[in-house]
Amino acid sequence: MLSKLKLCNQICKVQVFLPACLNAGLTSSNDVAPNFDNSQQAFKSKSTFELIRACSILALCSKDILVDNALKLMRAGEIFLGKIIFTRLMEKTFYGQFVAGETGPAVVKAAEKLKIQGLNLMVAPALESDLGEGTASGLLDKNLTEYLQLADLTSKGSFNGPTTPACLQMKMTALVPIDVLIQLTNILNDSTGEKKLQIISLLSKCMEDMVSLTNLKGLPEELQEELQSACQRLKLLGSKGKEAKIRIMVDMEWTYVNPACSALALAMMKIYNRNTPAICSTVQCYLKGALDTLEFERLAASQFGVCYGAKLVRGAYLEKEKQVAPHLVCNSYDDTSKNYERVMMNALKTALQSQPGAHFIFVATHNEAVIKTAINFLRQQFTSKHPNVGFAQIYGMAENISLPLAQANYLVYKSVAFGSLNQVIPYLARRAAENRAIMKGARRERELMMSEIKRRLFYKI
Repeated sequence: MLSKLKLCNQICKVQVFLPACLNAGLTSSNDVAPNFDNSQQAFKSKSTFELIRACSILALCSKDILVDNALKLMRAGEIFLGKIIFTRLMEKTFYGQFVAGETGPAVVKAAEKLKIQGLNLMVAPALESDLGEGTASGLLDKNLTEYLQLADLTSKGSFNGPTTPACLQMKMTALVPIDVLIQLTNILNDSTGEKKLQIISLLSKCMEDMVSLTNLKGLPEELQEELQSACQRLKLLGSKGKEAKIRIMVDMEWTYVNPACSALALAMMKIYNRNTPAICSTVQCYLKGALDTLEFERLAASQFGVCYGAKLVRGAYLEKEKQVAPHLVCNSYDDTSKNYERVMMNALKTALQSQPGAHFIFVATHNEAVIKTAINFLRQQFTSKHPNVGFAQIYGMAENISLPLAQANYLVYKSVAFGSLNQVIPYLARRAAENRAIMKGARRERELMMSEIKRRLFYKI
């Protein structure tokens, strides 16, 4: 079955090759490569206070002792300073740097500011669950309500358009009980490729037509009921995303739930990606099997006759995965970078061979060298600014990459954390610990910021 899928995929590539070649006309005559060395140009939209704050916070976040004890230090600070003073301090520092706010107007304000800079919105609510954290149906329904409200919010602003749709990141653990995801993952891991496609189709029918999951062998009856309820939550979110004309970005999480998260994302694609990649998956490139994941998801989408979209990330769960599944993780930072580049090149080639709007790949990395590789490839091929390719970085970081890309008219998104201080603190502490490699890698960004700060304060040229 899978060999037939591969043949079908190759035929599809040939069929779309000519339209892709015609995309060469999308390149403008004044096409200019982004300049990542010009700090004055890169940070022209940033105030001096914003630069000093960002430079200081990124330097602190590169210290292991602070990252390892971030949650404890924040809790201690709240007790010592009192809630009011601590909240004000956080709003001016860490929270203000990495989080848009906790209200709808705050997110809209952040999105409008991003739009002025040529950047696009990708909202990242701080909603997720891990083992032992509890996922009662009431909490999952509450999470769904928040997702639906954010989908409404992001659809109404001027920052949401047909060629630059706003994006909403979601995590399956926020809508599906984690024990269900674990059990479904076990079933998928024991299944052949053809069987996996059958399971995905069944999940899709459950979402769309409320088909019973009694044929899903290996899943206890009580978990079948919970999965059916979860499928209806995903249907409501997918329908809202389609109505709002935004993209739903399904984040991957831990290896012990990822196969289930991927299957559910593909089940949503089968329903909502018939004309455009409205639902996008995520490929974590710190995992050795990232390329296999990308190819299977893409083949599944091809088999279902729908559009495919994916966000390529290094991965934000490395520290924990080294403990629970070290054999699945790349051996070093350099190995991960090579794996990312291998996956990215594979994804970009397919994206460029597809009809405009029928495929979408987010190159979501803070690695300047990898970004340059992607840009050089795009410029050598049909067009440097292809409608099927975009870039993404975290809000409050990698401005030295995002802004030059946007200034060169590339499609760039910022992943913007959203939530109250109490809701976001554990989320930020977890992300800081998991993204320590990114934080340490922000040295060049800090150097460029310092150069611009010195220029403004002492030279004023």
